[in-house]
Amino acid sequence: MSELLELLLKECKTESGWNVEMFSRLVGMEKAEELVEQLSSLKSGKDKLIWLKNPNGDFSTSSAWQCIQARAQEIPWTKWVWHVVIPKKISIIMWKAIHECLAVDDRIRKVGIQVASRCDCCISGAYEDMNHVLATGEFAKMIWSMCSNQLGMRNMAGINWRGRVDCWHRHARGSTQRGQLIGFIPLVSRIALRLKESKAQTRRDEEILKDLQLPIKALVPMVMKQEWWLRPKNGWFKLNVDGGSFGNQGPSGVGGVIRNDQGEFAKGCGLWYLEDYWEEILQLLDELSFSMNHSYKETNVAADGLARSGAKGCNELWFSFSDLPLAIKGISRLEKIGCPYMRIAHSDV
Repeated sequence: MSELLELLLKECKTESGWNVEMFSRLVGMEKAEELVEQLSSLKSGKDKLIWLKNPNGDFSTSSAWQCIQARAQEIPWTKWVWHVVIPKKISIIMWKAIHECLAVDDRIRKVGIQVASRCDCCISGAYEDMNHVLATGEFAKMIWSMCSNQLGMRNMAGINWRGRVDCWHRHARGSTQRGQLIGFIPLVSRIALRLKESKAQTRRDEEILKDLQLPIKALVPMVMKQEWWLRPKNGWFKLNVDGGSFGNQGPSGVGGVIRNDQGEFAKGCGLWYLEDYWEEILQLLDELSFSMNHSYKETNVAADGLARSGAKGCNELWFSFSDLPLAIKGISRLEKIGCPYMRIAHSDV
């Protein structure tokens, strides 16, 4: 029997066919018949090693790593927090919030530093912990309520921030615009942090200035406002333009998006070099009826995105909506259906 251990398959084939007697000695008569039936259906030729983890059958180290790596349980929030369209700064802040390491007063106390806690976002000056700043505080509560009403989600008053985020992400879907918004909206709770940063030391500074009998400059309070991209008048086209650069005297670019009175895309551009087009632009303006208005940066996001492309060296015109960069297409769709932007500004602006 020992000589059978080194037996090759080709040695079991005779001039008249497969050696059934040899197979029966190895695996038994019943299995031998099945084996002969399978071998008879094989094509002639040399054997080839096939790596089943790749569709083309070729081995790769990446597919091998996928086989042996230890996989943790999939976490629903990761694909939304680290989504490609979300700025990394916001993703990092959200990651810190989920792991409870934001620099709020409660966190500072837990590391042994005693501070008199008072939330700068609230008139009542409540105790400042992460849940208050991102969910239950006056300003954060207003943000959640507004977003819930716009998307038809239940306003979960009284539920902590992590519970709300988990609930929204369970309802998020990448296949619809509403589902995508539900996945991204929990990130806007960072707006409360931004307002906190803009007012971080004002009340405490006032107390110090009073003790020192120094004059106090009146500060205009900050509020959150809704802004919309507005369609042009009937029969008109609207051109949104913007410019930008990466640093002072760094690479620069300009972007523009033209849309009709239905909010539908007509043409777009991302340029890093404008001089060659300038005279042609002036001639076109002489032949057109036009008006010019300023728009806030929050309502000029599409043009800003194309300006960034221009600053990166892109010099391209787009005539079809389907050819636009993915992020710009998403922005245009949201603006067309009237999705508002959030802007933090002084109350008198």
